[in-house]
Amino acid sequence: MASEVDERRREGTDETDAFESVEVGALDGEELWDRLAEGETDGPAVAVPSDAADPAEPADDRDVRTIPKATCHGCPHFGDPPELACTHDGTEILAMPDTEHFRVADCPMVVEGEEDIGDITAGNANGEE
Repeated sequence: MASEVDERRREGTDETDAFESVEVGALDGEELWDRLAEGETDGPAVAVPSDAADPAEPADDRDVRTIPKATCHGCPHFGDPPELACTHDGTEILAMPDTEHFRVADCPMVVEGEEDIGDITAGNANGEE
C-alpha cells in the first residue's frame, strides 16, 4: 500500500498543488528597519480619531483591573472564540497586555478585594505610571 501512495505522489501534477510557487526578491533587513524607523509604509494607514478614548486611560467611574486570563476563561460570561469579549452587560475586556493577563472594566466576577496586578506592561504593581 505504501508503494501505491508513493507512486501516486510521483505521478501527481502541479495542477493538484494547493499552493502556487512564486519568486520573491531578496529581503534586506537593514533597509526594512530603516523604512520602519522613517515611518515609510506601502500599505494603507489606519488613523484613530483624535476624540477616541485611550483604553490605557480608563474613565474614572469604571473599575478597571488587570487579572490573570484564567479568571476570564473560567467565567460563564466569556465569549466564544474567535471573538475576545465578555457577554456580561456593562463589562468589557479592554486589552490583553501580555499572553497571560486581561485588562477588564466593571467585571462583577472579579472578587472584591482581589489584588489588581496593575499595569504589567509598565512594570508598576499599582497600575500607575
